[in-house]
Amino acid sequence: MFKKYTGVPPAEYLMTCRIKRAKELLLKSDKPIDVLIDECGFSDRTAFFKKFYEQVGCTPLQFRKNQK
Repeated sequence: MFKKYTGVPPAEYLMTCRIKRAKELLLKSDKPIDVLIDECGFSDRTAFFKKFYEQVGCTPLQFRKNQK
């Protein structure tokens, strides 16, 4: 039912929301990446980096550096 209305499965939607939040935090704060990982709901650092790179095309540190 969820996919019917949003066009994506719930897990993919949630991941997109988490990555979006991570991008916001990377730009608006100087908190360490490990803190941001927890704040965005990731329990695994490796999974976070992998998903972030897949969706954004760079690492979180590169994103922060390039956007400032």
